Amino acid sequence: MKTVFVSLILTLSFDAYAENNLGLNRKQNQERRINSGVETGQLTSKEASKLRQEQAAIQATRAAYKASGGKISSSEKAVLQNMRDQASKHIYNQKHDKAIVDGSVAEGRRQMHNRIENGVEDGSLTDREEERLKGSMEEYKYLRRGLASDEEGITEQDAEILKQRQQEIKKQIFKQKHDKQGNVSQ
Repeated sequence: MKTVFVSLILTLSFDAYAENNLGLNRKQNQERRINSGVETGQLTSKEASKLRQEQAAIQATRAAYKASGGKISSSEKAVLQNMRDQASKHIYNQKHDKAIVDGSVAEGRRQMHNRIENGVEDGSLTDREEERLKGSMEEYKYLRRGLASDEEGITEQDAEILKQRQQEIKKQIFKQKHDKQGNVSQ
């Protein structure tokens, strides 16, 4: 009888621990995945907002279950687990859908900025050339914002347009850095 009683207490204790700690760890992990998606450009701000609302709904459901009886029943735990599973799938799907900024688009933008800065530092770009190239970068930024402003965010087709414009700007940078105007000895 003591063994059954001890087993029952351990099981109940583990269930309480698992619900409080493992559920919390999963919530933190999902929040980390959402933040990571925003940082890498895999999630638009609208997608992240929707996913965060889903996380808040899970927490509200959990709080309501606890408030109704102090403990979360097995069936309520199953509902919470299902909600967390669905939220995890939603995060994955949103991070891997077509309405994203392709990582190479963001990387290409950083490369263009670095090339311009390097050209200024090493003297291969004149002040006028730098000004024109930065103007091209501003035009690119407005193009990107315009494409991202619709409901879908940046689609695969939009990403191709951005990559094409990046290639044009990269060619301008190369041409300006390798012309005879920079690095003139006085």
